[in-house]
Amino acid sequence: KPSQSGAVSYRGDRQSFVLSEELTQALKSLSQQYGATLFITLLAAFKTILYRYTGQDDLLLCSPIAGRTRSETEALIGYFNNVLPLRTDLSGNPSFVALIDRVHRVANEAFDRPDVPLQQIAELPNLARTPLSRGMFALQNSPSDSLILSGITVTDLDIHNGTANFDLSLSMEEKGKMLAGVLFYKTDRFEDATIAELLANFQALLASIVANPQQQLSAITLAIQPVDRTTDAIESKPTYVAPRNFQEAQLVKIWETVLNLQPIGIHDNFFALGGHSLLAVQLFAQIEKHYDLNLPLATL
Repeated sequence: KPSQSGAVSYRGDRQSFVLSEELTQALKSLSQQYGATLFITLLAAFKTILYRYTGQDDLLLCSPIAGRTRSETEALIGYFNNVLPLRTDLSGNPSFVALIDRVHRVANEAFDRPDVPLQQIAELPNLARTPLSRGMFALQNSPSDSLILSGITVTDLDIHNGTANFDLSLSMEEKGKMLAGVLFYKTDRFEDATIAELLANFQALLASIVANPQQQLSAITLAIQPVDRTTDAIESKPTYVAPRNFQEAQLVKIWETVLNLQPIGIHDNFFALGGHSLLAVQLFAQIEKHYDLNLPLATL
């Protein structure tokens, strides 16, 4: 569902779901049976549902990593997270068990190189115009200790800010004996009803694979048959629109210099092009120098 102007904003929404205790345990048992982690199994399942909707058998999803792999960083305060692109070949209509193995091998290769910045990968010549951060998957496994204060009761309050950084971003977390998930999505790209349908099918897919993990991806039972649709949520490229005036041309030139990439259009997204927080600081320093204007980073 593109916006009328053709550009995609960061307006977003989210929908939540919870898997039963029985299905959660079955997914853990399946993972152990085939020598995979729960993360690998759920990532393979998420890629499978995207494959069933799009028909694309070359899927790339990113996943966050803590980035504190060295003992020197353990006591430091700061943001060390990195984003790892995980590309999987789903061609040949493999069984889900075979897909687990493919996803496992790709993930192991990526996690063996956790310090390679996404920006460095994005600058490879064959990836210069390929968005690497359109889809995201995360399995949260960090312990969340309750804050105990004398005479005060502390309760978490989860408030959505109405934005989505990725076209589709699935975050899952173990809560007690059940798995809970939240799917964030850009409302310029997806209807609420489409996301609700996708989540219903994702849960049906999970139940189907634990019942028969040897079945081919095309045979996995879904709750609702997806209508014939195409989507560019994972692999499409934004339409290039050149600068329309002198000021936009100056800004594009600054972006191209900082990102070491061209051409850049006015609808291109800084982070989708491989930008990150350090480059953002450089970008704003150049803008401040050029225009003698001090802008907050939130305007990026």
